[in-house]
Amino acid sequence: MNHAMVDVACNRNTAGAQRPAVSVVLPVFNGETHIAEAIDSILAQSMPDFELLVINDGSSDGTRAIVESYAARDARIALFNTPNRGIVAALNFGLELASAEFIARMDADDIALPRRFEIQLAVLKRDPAVVACGSDLLKFGAVTGSLQFPRHDAMCKAALLFGTCFGHPSVMLRARTLRDHDLRYDARYQFAEDYRLWSVLAQHGKLCNIAQPLVRYRIHDAQIGRASREPQRRAHLAVALLNWSEAGAAIDPERLRNFLWPRLERRADLCRYTLLFFQVAACVLNVRHRSRLDHLWFALRAFSRNAGRHILTGRPA
Repeated sequence: MNHAMVDVACNRNTAGAQRPAVSVVLPVFNGETHIAEAIDSILAQSMPDFELLVINDGSSDGTRAIVESYAARDARIALFNTPNRGIVAALNFGLELASAEFIARMDADDIALPRRFEIQLAVLKRDPAVVACGSDLLKFGAVTGSLQFPRHDAMCKAALLFGTCFGHPSVMLRARTLRDHDLRYDARYQFAEDYRLWSVLAQHGKLCNIAQPLVRYRIHDAQIGRASREPQRRAHLAVALLNWSEAGAAIDPERLRNFLWPRLERRADLCRYTLLFFQVAACVLNVRHRSRLDHLWFALRAFSRNAGRHILTGRPA
């Protein structure tokens, strides 16, 4: 991004300063309703050695004033006001600004639990081969419950044939890996830009998730995934097909799309979906990785989730 276009409302004093342990990248667009809660949760971390980089992506509400009030009280917070260019540009600008060895993602409507940074830093420092570490999520707001993600590297990478292996706002990244390989969020896969980044990162190191929730994940109607479901599915499918190709296996795009997002309205649909599962499973057997059973497990998981939802509720999957 052209830095001349950026209004640095709250200056970073980096001259001679020691690098923080973690750079927190928090993009926001018209987030006045929840941004204060998100910032409070970062300030409440048990590991206080961080910088919080808030990328204000052309907000037209009270977001700027709220963040400015926090930054005036805490020197760890820096606000960057940019023209509205969308989430991908805001994320990449945040990665460019980050000065720490580790980069934590945070969303403006979520809440980090107090020991999040402490726990993730311990994992990343213990094993230098780990390039990204996420965690489970606790849903709150319009929907409650928990979201669990694959734990160890092999399972994370197997999951990528079908979808993301991380909850995006829970991820902490090793900055050097991003810089050494010139990795960024790819605007060609907008709405699935995180899924694409994890897929590329998987080629450069180990992935893992903490077996406990470290972020409270707010569910509401203004979320990108709910407001732009069809473009998100197209981007998701494009990333998944790339992952299948890189794994040395071929699958028909329409077959994969129907498997991931089936329409199950009648009993005959469920029968066809069961047949489709076996067809997808046969494709999985062509994956050149040794962990075919892990890939099959995620195929079965997707099938069980979609078919089970229809059987239990009677509603289309």
